[in-house]
Amino acid sequence: MQFEKSGLLMIGTVGVTMGLLMGCSAPDKLDERLQKGDLIMPVYAEGFRWRTCGGGPDAEATCLEILDGDKKAVSVTVYRDSVHWQNDEAFVPGAVVVLGLEQGLTTLSSTHVALMEPWDASLSQWKGGGFLQYVESEAANKRMRDGETVDFGGNPEWNHEAMIASSFRAFCIYPYGNPLQGEEWAESLPVVPILEYAERTSLGRAEWMKVFAWMVDDQALERANEAFDEITERYQQIQQEPLPTSDSLRVFTGSVDQGKWTAPSGTSFIAHILKDAGARYVFADQKSPENINVSLEKIIELSGRADAWGVVMFQSNTDAITRADLVAQNPQNAFLIPASGRVFVANTAECDYFGWWVAHPDALLRNLRELFYGPNEHVLGTAGLSESRTKACFRWIQE
Repeated sequence: MQFEKSGLLMIGTVGVTMGLLMGCSAPDKLDERLQKGDLIMPVYAEGFRWRTCGGGPDAEATCLEILDGDKKAVSVTVYRDSVHWQNDEAFVPGAVVVLGLEQGLTTLSSTHVALMEPWDASLSQWKGGGFLQYVESEAANKRMRDGETVDFGGNPEWNHEAMIASSFRAFCIYPYGNPLQGEEWAESLPVVPILEYAERTSLGRAEWMKVFAWMVDDQALERANEAFDEITERYQQIQQEPLPTSDSLRVFTGSVDQGKWTAPSGTSFIAHILKDAGARYVFADQKSPENINVSLEKIIELSGRADAWGVVMFQSNTDAITRADLVAQNPQNAFLIPASGRVFVANTAECDYFGWWVAHPDALLRNLRELFYGPNEHVLGTAGLSESRTKACFRWIQE
């Protein structure tokens, strides 16, 4: 059941819905502005924050605020329980989610699973979800084999019966991919939108691991803080290493889409990590919140002045990718290969680019820095990670 009152959309557990029917109402101070001290800001992420929302003896309790795409307004407020929602005197009107009473998180993306693993190595708090065939984590696949997860489907159809029969603390989704949209029976379920993909930096994306941990409990959040601090330390050490040359590589990336070249803008996390790796991104001055579109004629001209082209592609044959493979995927690619012939490729058939590498930007930065300028023995390794996980994601294509 859904309630709208004073600009508030209530989504949560059945118990909370019953409480509302019995007379619980939203706090009166809807227009009260937050004081700066009430907010707990993440270090790099821009799409979420915490706020103190408890009352009485629980004054230090926090709620999670997820911001809209423009990072200018709160779109969803997440509470750990209904008491915190009832005691919150300073919430911002908008959608509200009260987490379920059961343990475990369900997810819609392999990225979500990857963001849980740094602080929960066995993924004991992951209960499955949708699009499970794309999850590459060894720990996740073990839980699936052992029958410890639920499968909500997603390709080609959603399994609503499994969702109804399941119990979970939260179902983490992408805002544009809510499989429960318009389903009345699901309106009381705790559905939490995850916007890590909209972050402008790779560390900002990885910091969303704290959101998943917070939804579990404070102990999980402490572990996530520690994991993220270690990732940040390694990232910063690589970033701060001087380049062996003063003439950095000029790099472009993107792909052909409906006759135009589509590429990340100069404010994207791709642009930022290329800069941190010591490269000059050709679209660095294009400060758009969205991807940018360029005519093929323009990108062919730019490629002639670039040193290298970065490509993310899928090729089921995991042999080393060649120029011929690149052209076979799209004949127009033949005109885009720089005069240097240098193209670096991530094959998502063997590199979990949208999963593990999102949660480990330090490893991705090291991969790119070493690809461009060679290994550096002074850079910290990724301690505790298996060799298969630290194997380079991006590699130069073969002749």
